[in-house]
Amino acid sequence: LKSTPADHHSKDRTLTKKTRRSTIGSASVNTIEVKIRGKRVPVIRRRSIDFARSVRVKEVTPVSALAAKEDELWLQGEDFKQMKEERKKIVKNIMNNKGGDPSDIRGLEKYVDKSIRQAKQVAWDTVFIEQDEQEMAGLYSPEKLAEVYKHYTREAPQKAASRAQEDRAEVQDYMSTPRTKRLMMRRLSC
Repeated sequence: LKSTPADHHSKDRTLTKKTRRSTIGSASVNTIEVKIRGKRVPVIRRRSIDFARSVRVKEVTPVSALAAKEDELWLQGEDFKQMKEERKKIVKNIMNNKGGDPSDIRGLEKYVDKSIRQAKQVAWDTVFIEQDEQEMAGLYSPEKLAEVYKHYTREAPQKAASRAQEDRAEVQDYMSTPRTKRLMMRRLSC
């Protein structure tokens, strides 16, 4: 049995269904064949379902027992607005050098330093232009796309590794405080 999806890529994909024996009878196996521009041999992927031999059951507290009203459990639109306003206030204080805790900036770098967003946009634009040029030439080179993108992001791995080391040091400091140790011991004793 062969069929093709009804989307605009139908000429590039083939879905093949086969039946194979399994420990619980028969299972349906789907094979997807994707033809990539510029490649002679299609990529074939198999999708199947396997069942575990044993099952673990975990008790879950019903939602009704967690809070008096359901809207107290989940973030509401108003909560998101409030978080966004708080973020704007923190960024504004940082931009105006009005102080604040230096750790407040973590995760907000893209709002404080506009060059980060600009560099990201330049990298994306360059990759999109390269894709368009390859398509017009009838080529497909993921290696060239990676090379173009890598040119604009070559400093990112070092920055990420440095940030990770700083975060690790902060977490270790936090975990070694007496208060945190007490909380962890209390939690482990439950």
